[in-house]
Amino acid sequence: MPEAKKKGADTHAKRAPARRRVADAAEITAARQRGEEAAAIEPRAIHAEYDAERGLVMVQLANGSWFGFPAADAPGLENATPTQLQTVEILPGAYGLRWDEVDADISLPGLMFKLLNVKAWAARWVGQQKSDAKAAASRANGRRGGRPRTGRPADEPAAVELPVKEQRVRNAPKKQDVAASVERVPGRTKRKRT
Repeated sequence: MPEAKKKGADTHAKRAPARRRVADAAEITAARQRGEEAAAIEPRAIHAEYDAERGLVMVQLANGSWFGFPAADAPGLENATPTQLQTVEILPGAYGLRWDEVDADISLPGLMFKLLNVKAWAARWVGQQKSDAKAAASRANGRRGGRPRTGRPADEPAAVELPVKEQRVRNAPKKQDVAASVERVPGRTKRKRT
């Protein structure tokens, strides 16, 4: 019968030390550029405090604006006392807030996305924006018979094309329908053709 190994004894095989890869100058430059772009776009905190009088956590952003939110609306802060909320710190990178006493970390972009209900209104707002690409796509769809329907491959035609003679016959209104619609309109009388 094999002997049971003692707990913790030789559980990990010896590994060779990992080689660290050194980034070259181009990678470092690209990383710095991505960081600068993110800092310009994403909300970054430069100051944070708890306003006990109003019951709000107030955050001053790098662009100079202020964002305030009720502490109870932030995950992890629902049961925090005002004294605990006073100990707010800005996380490295300025993208979030930290409360050591209640062990809570909050992402500013995530919190703003949730509290401002961005998911509900931003898609509609962005969809209403005009651009040259949207105008070109609209013209191309118009030439193909309209906007493509979902669930159908893009290369499939929008509708089955009928010969011109059949289109006229199928789309022509029936004589009874035209007469009935004219008679039903209040205040108008049916005119007889001579």
